[in-house]
Amino acid sequence: MPLQRIGKIHKEIIKSIQAIAHPKKQIQYILTLSNTANQDIEKLRSRMKDNHIEKSTDVDKSSYRADAFVLLVSHAALMGNAILYFPDTMSIILQKNVDFLDNIRWVMQFIEKVNVVNDEKMLKLFNLAQQEIGIIPKLANYHNPYKTMNNYEEEKATPTVVTKKTKKKVTKGSTYECR
Repeated sequence: MPLQRIGKIHKEIIKSIQAIAHPKKQIQYILTLSNTANQDIEKLRSRMKDNHIEKSTDVDKSSYRADAFVLLVSHAALMGNAILYFPDTMSIILQKNVDFLDNIRWVMQFIEKVNVVNDEKMLKLFNLAQQEIGIIPKLANYHNPYKTMNNYEEEKATPTVVTKKTKKKVTKGSTYECR
């Protein structure tokens, strides 16, 4: 149940970022979200390694480690949503921050490895996000409708011809009629 609630919260976060009209502000929100998630994932990754947590049976449901695990899955899901809904921006962020890409790769693979998430929607989200950023190969039918770079590549393949308008030369002292 907590994962379903987390999913609803993430949808609201994504909708609120999508509603921002100014692209620069939208990017700032995505950067803030990404930086926070990256810092948290880094800390949680360290905690998981320090506590030798390698599979779901290593997590004591009554300990703080279970909360850390839920937080880890939550951040992975949030970043997965950001990757899918803002693929161009996230692609640039991940290319410029290799440590963040490494953390995303680790968290996605770790969650899959420990086999604790049994929510089909969440598993599909992780799979699509991994395809989007190239952690796993893209399936033949994979298409992200939010990605504009695909559209850009298609436009490059079929160049458009731009005709240059000729300007009338106006000499000094002559009158120019407006039409």
